[in-house]
Amino acid sequence: MSFFFFTICYPLKLSFRTLSMIAFALALFGVANITYAGQWISISTAQNHQIGGGAYGNGFYVLTTRGSSGVLVSNDSINWDFHNLGYDLLDISFGNGRFVAVGLNGTVITSSNGTTWATQTAFTKVDIQGVTYAEDQFVAVAWDGGIFSSADGLTWNIEVSPVTNDLYDVAYGAGLWVAVGSETTIITSLNAIVWTDESDGHIANVGFHGVGYGNGLWAVVGSPNSNVLSGSGDGTWYPQTTGFSASHDAVAYAFGRIWITSYDGSILSSKDGVSWSSEGSPVSVRLTGIEYLNGKLIAMGISGEILVYIPDDNLNVGTAIELWIPETDPGEEYQLQISEDLESWTDILDPIAGDGKEWAGFFTTRDQNKKFFRVKPDAE
Repeated sequence: MSFFFFTICYPLKLSFRTLSMIAFALALFGVANITYAGQWISISTAQNHQIGGGAYGNGFYVLTTRGSSGVLVSNDSINWDFHNLGYDLLDISFGNGRFVAVGLNGTVITSSNGTTWATQTAFTKVDIQGVTYAEDQFVAVAWDGGIFSSADGLTWNIEVSPVTNDLYDVAYGAGLWVAVGSETTIITSLNAIVWTDESDGHIANVGFHGVGYGNGLWAVVGSPNSNVLSGSGDGTWYPQTTGFSASHDAVAYAFGRIWITSYDGSILSSKDGVSWSSEGSPVSVRLTGIEYLNGKLIAMGISGEILVYIPDDNLNVGTAIELWIPETDPGEEYQLQISEDLESWTDILDPIAGDGKEWAGFFTTRDQNKKFFRVKPDAE
C-alpha cells in the first residue's frame, strides 16, 4: 500500500479522505533530535566535526568523522552512537563481511560491527581520501595519485598510477572503475590494476571531489563553481552546469536519480545529468558526503550534520498531532501505528471504524521519545 505524507505541527488539526495516507510525529527529546526538513529529516548528534563517508553492512550504518577521531554507528539511521577511535577518518566502505575505513597519514582500520576496530599495517604515509568495494575487491585512492586494491581490506596492493595529482574519490559502475581528483583529474580502469588518464582538461581550473554512477550515467562534481561532468563510460565526458551557484562535493545514485551535495548545503538531483532541481535541504552548511545505504539516502555535513531522505512529499514533524477525519468512509478502518525507525510499525490503538461520521483524536509524543506516528487506512 502506498502512503500520502501530510502536515503535522504543534499541534495542528488535520483532515484526510483517501486510501493512501500516512502521518508522522516525532519527539524532540533525546540524543537524536529531528526537525522539519521537507523531504529530508535532519538528525542532530553530539558531534560537530566533518562527516566524510558512510557504509552499511552486518545490520549497521557507520559514518566516518574527521576532527572528532571516530565513527558514528546506528542500526536504524536515526539514532547514532559515537565511538572515539583516535583516528581522523575520511571515507568508509563495506565488503567481504567487514567495514574498511581510511583516513589521514595512510590510516586503514577494519571492523565487522562498527564498534570494535583493528588497525592494519600502513602501506602509505599520504592521506587516503576515498575507498569503495565492488567486484570482490576494495579500491582506495589517495594524495599524490595513490591507488591501492585489496580483496579483504587487510592485505593491500599498490597499483601503478598514471597521475601524480591528488585523488579524492573512486566509484564503480557497469564494469568500469573511475577515480577523480585535483586539477580536473579523471582516471579509469576495467580491473582496478591498469589505469588510464582521461583528464584532458574537460573543465579548466576545477578540482573534482566526487564521482558516482547510476542507470548508465556517470557524474563528476567539484569546485569552484557549479560544474558537472557527465559520461556514459566510453571515455567521452561532457561538461555541464547545474545552474546553481555553489560548488558541489559528493555524488550518489538513488530513486532513479543522480544526487549531489553542495558547499551551501543544497542538494540537487537529476535524471539525465543535464537538468538539475533542488531537493529542499534543511541546512545551509557544506554537505561533504551523500550515500545510498540499505535503501536510505543519507547526506552528511562538515559540522556533523546527518540528513535522511524520505522519498515522499510534505513531511513535517512536531511534538503533538491532532487527527481529524471530517467524514470517515463507511467500511473503512484507520489504524494508528508507532515506529522508531520508519520500518517496523506497531499498532497502539484498536482500529478506528469508519461510519460516515466525523472522528477526532489527539496524540502527544512528549512521552514517546524519538517516535514516528502514522495512520494506516484499511487496517487488517
